[in-house]
Amino acid sequence: AKAKEEAERAAAEAKAKEAETKLMKAFSLTQVEFRTGSARLTTASKRRLDEAVNTMKNYEGYTYKIQGHTDNVGSESANLALSAKRAEAVKAYLVAKGIDKNILSAEGFGSSHPIASNDTRQGREKNRRVVFEIVK
Repeated sequence: AKAKEEAERAAAEAKAKEAETKLMKAFSLTQVEFRTGSARLTTASKRRLDEAVNTMKNYEGYTYKIQGHTDNVGSESANLALSAKRAEAVKAYLVAKGIDKNILSAEGFGSSHPIASNDTRQGREKNRRVVFEIVK
C-alpha cells in the first residue's frame, strides 16, 4: 500500500512538473514587447497573449506574477511607473480574456533587469518587455 502511495505521489509530481514546463514554454514564447514610452499592447502581443490564455485555462491551480520591464531611456522613476503600467496592461488583457484576476499580480521593475544591452536599438527593444513567473 505504501509503495502504491509513493508511486501515485511520484506520478502526480511528474504531472505537475510537466504542466509547469508547458506553461513556462508558452510564456517564454509570449514575448510581449512595447514601443518606447508605451504601455499599449501591439496586435502581435495580443495574439501571443491569446495563446498564453489558452494554456493558462488548460492548467488551473497556478498563480502568476506579471513583471514589467523597460529600457534605460528616461528617468528611472518614469521607467518604474511605465513598467508597472505595462504589467497592469497585460493583467487587464488577461482578465478581459477570462483569466481570474485573483491569480495574477503585476509589478514593475523599470530598467533594473535588462536582458540585452541598452546601447543598441535592438537591445532596448528586447528590454521593453513583460515576463511571467509561475508562483504555484
